[in-house]
Amino acid sequence: MNDLKPNRPTILLLDDHMINLNLASSMLKKVNINTVQFQESLDALRYLYSGTNTIDVIIQDIVRPGKLNGIEFLEEILNDDRLKDIPILFVTCMEQKHIKESVENFNLQYDKINSIKKPLRRSELYLKISDILSNTDKNKYQSTINKLQESINDSEPILEEQIDTKEIIRNNQISTKKVSGWLK
Repeated sequence: MNDLKPNRPTILLLDDHMINLNLASSMLKKVNINTVQFQESLDALRYLYSGTNTIDVIIQDIVRPGKLNGIEFLEEILNDDRLKDIPILFVTCMEQKHIKESVENFNLQYDKINSIKKPLRRSELYLKISDILSNTDKNKYQSTINKLQESINDSEPILEEQIDTKEIIRNNQISTKKVSGWLK
């Protein structure tokens, strides 16, 4: 976490599967975005409460084991005046309407639900992050927004995703059998 570069957006990644964290981080670092990764909600909250670094976006899964699932984590964020304005992007297998229902079941008012479906695709991730950053402080991160938008149109996104996935598997020494269900 000490290798955060100044003048770049910082995204907090929260997922119980390390391979998902590493894949998202790898994609984001290619467009000069800092990432901090957590597998546990409580660790992520401690980091956020510490105020160590400014977080521009939180990307999280909804279904997670442990003390706080994605919706409960969202509730904690929305109840803290220092954190409630941080945009959150859900990366999940759930449909948008089910996410909205889950949020409403917790009586939370969160009208800007951002989500993308798993498996994570580079072009979708870049498009969502570009939109989110554009709606927060366009001038602050204009060069990152431009890089994201240029990368959305890069050739052969499927090939790039396959390369990313192979690189993550190789770096984590994880067999393809273990992640075959996740990649489908």
